[in-house]
Amino acid sequence: MKTGKKNFRYLEGKNPEEMLFTSSHWISEMQFFSDEQKFFKNALTNFTLAVLEGHKLEEVRKLVIKISASEKEQKILLHRLKLHKKDLEKIMENPNTTEEVNCRKEHFALLLNIRLFKKNFRKLKKDLFQILIAVLKIQNQRVLIGPNVI
Repeated sequence: MKTGKKNFRYLEGKNPEEMLFTSSHWISEMQFFSDEQKFFKNALTNFTLAVLEGHKLEEVRKLVIKISASEKEQKILLHRLKLHKKDLEKIMENPNTTEEVNCRKEHFALLLNIRLFKKNFRKLKKDLFQILIAVLKIQNQRVLIGPNVI
């Protein structure tokens, strides 16, 4: 099995229209990630009492910091994608410009950044779900046993 860096030569064969389509897809994904981040923050704040009872406050605090950092990174990527999309639209209107080479380089850089963002976001979601599951277990125990017992 081969290891090492992946080869992204397929970008050389992509025309601006295909890169525009890919960029539009990425923008949609980034907007969805934003919605997920809002959901996670709301979920953590809605279970504050259970978090305190489960002594998970420090873990949740770290996750909130990671979510905030993820939000900042997502906003930066989304802004770059929108600019990139505008550049691609300009290239499609006026083909054979020298900007196409720079646009391909930016597309490749965005590809790498988005892959890294997705990888980090998946790990963040995994950590978050583990905390939420633990918090929900505590909350369910509290409901089953009774509020005066715990």
